Amino acid sequence: MQRSSRFRSGSASDCCALQPNDSLLGVACEDGNLRLFDTRTEDLALDLHSGFATGEPVSSVVFNPVSPHEALASSRKRICRFDLRQASSQSPVSSIECNHDDINQLAMNSKGTFLAAADDTGAIQIIGTQQSHLSHFKHLHAGHGNICSTVAFRGHKPWEVISGGLDCNLLDWDFAAGRVLRTRQAEAMAAEGQLLNPPYIHHVAVPQSADRPAVRLAAAARGDGAIAIYDMDAQIQQRQSGAQQVVARGQSTPLHVAEGCTCSPTEGPHICGQSCGISSSVSGEASGLGRERWKAHPLGLVPGSHQLAPSVGDLGRQHNPTAPSDQCCHSFLQQRACRSGSVYTVGTSKWVSVYALC
Repeated sequence: MQRSSRFRSGSASDCCALQPNDSLLGVACEDGNLRLFDTRTEDLALDLHSGFATGEPVSSVVFNPVSPHEALASSRKRICRFDLRQASSQSPVSSIECNHDDINQLAMNSKGTFLAAADDTGAIQIIGTQQSHLSHFKHLHAGHGNICSTVAFRGHKPWEVISGGLDCNLLDWDFAAGRVLRTRQAEAMAAEGQLLNPPYIHHVAVPQSADRPAVRLAAAARGDGAIAIYDMDAQIQQRQSGAQQVVARGQSTPLHVAEGCTCSPTEGPHICGQSCGISSSVSGEASGLGRERWKAHPLGLVPGSHQLAPSVGDLGRQHNPTAPSDQCCHSFLQQRACRSGSVYTVGTSKWVSVYALC
């Protein structure tokens, strides 16, 4: 995978997101601005800062998958919704503050009806977005014992979200009932020449459409440099198949462990973990490929590191061993298609790097 270009974002950033039609890239900047870049020209299209406290970093940005003209961004405890058709006013059309501490990540479901906000208290706020104003729906708490760093909606289960945090746990929530359904605990894997870092879960990605394969799986980018694949429905499947042995929550056996994988077969519903040659914590990036390739090969991953450029971890072949490696979908944050077949990465520098996927 070669870097094809890069352009200045104007500030360090921890998050970027692609508009559903791939025309704009939203970059959440630490200088308190939400910058939108034209993906064709790589020029700055909009610079939004009204609604946020001056100088406070913008921590996350998402686009509404149903209404691409809507962008939602968070700064500290505040979430603002912008209508890009009215961007000249610089003002958000609505905002809300219901988190009790700084927000780490926003996620929106595929229907554009709910927004999830994970924060430093370990809690997740579910917010309704169907009305003209943002409205609080549910407070998910008593799950994580430390910072909740990431959250994602499950495409095939519209009332479930998956969250990960610095307690090294991956939780599957029923957010309508406000309770945890399943818990997956990460166990550290030491790569060669690497100190054993805690397997903090920094980012989680799941397929967003029910008609895609492997919807039961979740990919977790971890602090020990590994990307681990978990079967979040393993317990449900064993019960439905009429297995004689009753499996305790979070202790079902893995469906498959990849050849050469260092994970233990006693780890529970942990399918595979690979370090992908990364010696630092794995983070995330905005990326995408054509929908057809995602349907065929759902789990090719591009991990992003705090120290290294993205590298390809071809985990998709573990669930489709006959697939040629050059046809696998190389995308960690596969939220939506990107016609250009590119991965956009941001970090501590003031640059947005663009990698072409071959």
